[in-house]
Amino acid sequence: MRQPRILVEVLSKSTARNDRGFKWQKYRKMPSLWYYLLIDQYTMTVELFSRIEETTEWINTLYESPEDVIVFPRLNFEITVGAIYDGIELIPEGDEIKTDERDQ
Repeated sequence: MRQPRILVEVLSKSTARNDRGFKWQKYRKMPSLWYYLLIDQYTMTVELFSRIEETTEWINTLYESPEDVIVFPRLNFEITVGAIYDGIELIPEGDEIKTDERDQ
């Protein structure tokens, strides 16, 4: 992955701070990167950072409705928030099931 155009992170309690902080500081300096997509695993929330063409500036857009369409014009692609979460059962952050409890 030398010159990615898009990077996608699924946020959890343990990774969200690092993904929004340290990683984002590094990623936004990558000249090839056009989009950085953060997907929340606890709520239907997607955050998109889009680079303004030919600049080092970024636009941040938040999507919270299943009908919201996320458009990636430079990749000629779009997807709804609902499609990202299709088939996923959201578990509230405080209700996480520990791995050993699932098997009992």
